[in-house]
Amino acid sequence: MAMRVYVGRVPVGAGVAEVATAFAAFGTVAFVEVARRDGRSHHAFVQFVEVEAAARACAAMDGKPLAPAFEQDPPIRVGAVKSSATSPAANSVETLATVDMQARPHGRKPPSSPVPVAVVLVGVQYPSNVGAVARLCRVFNVARLLVVKPNCDVHHADAQLAATHGQWYLENMVVLDDISELHSHCSYAAGFTARITKNISRTPFTLAQFAANAPTLAALGKEGAEKLTGLVFGRESDGLANEELNCCDAVVTIPIVSENPVLNVSHAAGIALYEVCEKITSATQRQLYTPASHDDVAELERVWRQLADSGPHPQPSVQAMHNIVGRAVPSAVEAAAVTDTLAHAARCVVTTSSSTPNH
Repeated sequence: MAMRVYVGRVPVGAGVAEVATAFAAFGTVAFVEVARRDGRSHHAFVQFVEVEAAARACAAMDGKPLAPAFEQDPPIRVGAVKSSATSPAANSVETLATVDMQARPHGRKPPSSPVPVAVVLVGVQYPSNVGAVARLCRVFNVARLLVVKPNCDVHHADAQLAATHGQWYLENMVVLDDISELHSHCSYAAGFTARITKNISRTPFTLAQFAANAPTLAALGKEGAEKLTGLVFGRESDGLANEELNCCDAVVTIPIVSENPVLNVSHAAGIALYEVCEKITSATQRQLYTPASHDDVAELERVWRQLADSGPHPQPSVQAMHNIVGRAVPSAVEAAAVTDTLAHAARCVVTTSSSTPNH
């Protein structure tokens, strides 16, 4: 039984997203590949999860335009092929893009020990941004993705394609009808805005100021099921309205010195997640390395002083090493390694001096 269809005469302007969108109506698309022989003719393969989907696609799409936007192009040709089959000329075509939307099992797993943070998108207008934010949720291991009154199909193929390994967040996304429902999921909500000079009800915190309190807010978020710190972002066109900011516990801005300081929603979410999650995880996880103790540093400087005494200007050299070590904050292993090397050098200097005849 065929679960894969061959699509011929794919319009030049159509890519993986357009093909996936056109065929998603017939079943769950597992795999899309778009290829070309030259600059004019394209073809594609679409793999479905369900066997019946391929038959439905062939019956409905053969001899039809790929999508209304391509009605001026020649109609596509669609035929079923076996799942293991390849195009006779597959080795001679250049693959433009390959997207496997099902073969990323780890992308469908729930987050392990998630950071108690939720990302909230209000009135999001583009599915690709939903997918990009879902990917960020996976990268920063947050607990949940919520959307409030979306102005697009949040499960569109563009969202699936942009999510990469963030499929779990799309599949488990919470859709709210109104922002007033937010506090049933978030014990604390921070609304992000770029409007710092216009009429908003509260003076916003900078992101750095807000992130500094993130560990405290994270503790609040752990008090109950789905009680999370919500990072709330507005529409791509005009952000959060004043009424929506008033529903948040705090207003936050990302200060940017630019003639156009407005970020895309996924970019703003990425910057905010980095700052907030870094503060939370650094407060709860062990340090990346064990810093050298006071005694370790004192021994390093003592050995350096011993070596510096053989030079022409020992005191400035000793002070310079003290300054360098203070700025570097070396690990215990690094301090021990440098101390051993300096001790060896000091012994060599002593040996050389004792073996040099006095004149």
